[in-house]
Amino acid sequence: MIRAKVLSFIAWVLISFWSRSIRVRFVRRGIPEGFAAEGKNIIYAFWHGSMFLLVHTHRNSGILIPASESRDGEIMTGLLKRFGFDVVRGSSRRKGHKALLGLLGGMRRGKTVGISVDGPRGPLHEVKEGAVFLAAKLNAPIIPVVTAAKRYQVLCKAWDKLVIPAPFTEGLVLY
Repeated sequence: MIRAKVLSFIAWVLISFWSRSIRVRFVRRGIPEGFAAEGKNIIYAFWHGSMFLLVHTHRNSGILIPASESRDGEIMTGLLKRFGFDVVRGSSRRKGHKALLGLLGGMRRGKTVGISVDGPRGPLHEVKEGAVFLAAKLNAPIIPVVTAAKRYQVLCKAWDKLVIPAPFTEGLVLY
């Protein structure tokens, strides 16, 4: 527990400073017309490997994100909370029903949800059914979110091929 808190703090500091050097441009940012006025929520869907840019650009948004019940999930939970996200625990392999119920409950309370649709363990870029199930259950739109960077490094040994933008590069978040 203490180890997870320390690692999440270190990651938060590094990502915060690193991300501030990246000039990010947003394309079609926002909530689809009519949904904000009606108080409806949405589901942001993204690839697991594109999270680096998203945690900083969407900080303090209160978006509800599922995180695994694993030790890595404990670190990710700490990191996400430091960036101002709400977190429910559980994944497709561990206590998935708990995460699903937490996401449904959050959406019923008006929360917007963000889901890495190929996570938590892949296969890479293969969409799981969770986001579609939530959208159908609550009649919520799914907004695909894609990130890119002019210069970047890919962690090739990670299952999700995490994309890390180079410092002082240009980034893009497309909805």
